[in-house]
Amino acid sequence: MTYEQRPLPIRTTDTGEPRRVGIELEFAGLSEERAAQLLAERCGARVARTGTGHRTVQTARFGSCELYLDTRFSDELSELGGDRARRMARAVVPVELVTEPFEPKDLSVLEAVVDAFRQAGAQGSGHSLAYGFGLHLNVEVASLAGSHMARVVTAYALLEDYLRHAAPLDWSRRVLPFTGTYPDALVDALAAARPRTTGALLDLYTAFTVSRNHGLDMLPAFAAIKPDVVWSRLPGDTPVKARPAYHFRLPDSRIDEPDWSVTAEWNRWVWVEEVASQDALMETLCDARMAWTNTAHLSRGRWAEVVGQHLPRNTRSAA
Repeated sequence: MTYEQRPLPIRTTDTGEPRRVGIELEFAGLSEERAAQLLAERCGARVARTGTGHRTVQTARFGSCELYLDTRFSDELSELGGDRARRMARAVVPVELVTEPFEPKDLSVLEAVVDAFRQAGAQGSGHSLAYGFGLHLNVEVASLAGSHMARVVTAYALLEDYLRHAAPLDWSRRVLPFTGTYPDALVDALAAARPRTTGALLDLYTAFTVSRNHGLDMLPAFAAIKPDVVWSRLPGDTPVKARPAYHFRLPDSRIDEPDWSVTAEWNRWVWVEEVASQDALMETLCDARMAWTNTAHLSRGRWAEVVGQHLPRNTRSAA
């Protein structure tokens, strides 16, 4: 299925450059070597082997792309016996495609690559209960200063339950340690405080969570703003790579389903930013959240339903 790509409400950074997006996509059914070959064929590039189970493809549009067995398991695989262990691990360990940041206008080219993966036998989350795969979008922030980041994070926090209701999570993910929702206390605090600066947002956010296990992981962006503050608040074993981007962690990768696409998931993120750009709607949602929180638990209904009642019809369908 083909989806019309929606543009970001703010298309450039505060330096005037186009905002970019980096993609992380997990799948099974293809080796990293075969996936790298397909990517190279679609982009007119060559494959370089940069290590066991690791391929690099230098592309004009997507920069240096890497394809490898998920590095979270690399140490364990080495201990178990190298190549033999890697062959056995392909039953449960995903291959991951990671691009450098690129302009959203090239997303259609990446979609053709993903379609080639699908036709070659790539498998997604729904293929097996063992496949807890995901798709991550690293969307460059419009600005590290001012109110934009605070508004976008507040919008996402208010919309998250509705997004999950509109696109239900692959149930196999519910038993795996990925993509938890924001704590209710954080959503309440954002609705009440309505932060207007990145500094205020950072302080409020990290007061309620320093976990990376969220659908929108803001720790990389915060680390790009105030690294010393972020490092001082994180548990010592939390790996965070600083980058000025919204780390939007979609909870499943349905690459083997013909009606699924990266573009459709990109559009979900654009919708969050569209809501964030509407002052009256944001005030309405914040007020509704505060009223909902102060209503007796047994009589207040689901927050996702409350959000749906306040979204304009054309806005509601965008999710």
